[in-house]
Amino acid sequence: MENVQLVFMGGSLVVGIGGLALSFATIRKNDWVRIEEQRKIDQVRADERMAKIEAALSEHKTQVAREYARNETLAMMRSEVIEALNRLTERVDMLIDRRPSKST
Repeated sequence: MENVQLVFMGGSLVVGIGGLALSFATIRKNDWVRIEEQRKIDQVRADERMAKIEAALSEHKTQVAREYARNETLAMMRSEVIEALNRLTERVDMLIDRRPSKST
C-alpha cells in the first residue's frame, strides 16, 4: 500500500509540476502577446510621428528655398540699383562739367 501511495503522490507531484509549468508557459505566452501588441502600437505611433516630422521638414525645405530665391533676387536687384545709381551719378557729373561757367 505504501508503494501505491508513493506512486500516487509521485503522480500528483508530476501533474502538479506539469500544471505549474503549463500555467507559467501560458502566462509567458500572454506576456509575449501583450508585448508584441504594445510593440505594434508603438510602431504605429512612431510611424505617425515620423510622417509628421518628414512633412515639417519638407515644408521647411520649401520655405528655405523660397527665401533663398528671394534673397538671391534681392541681392541681384540691389547690385543693379547700385550700378544704375553709379551711371546716373556719372551722367550728372558730366552735365555739371559741360555746363558753361559763369564768370563775373
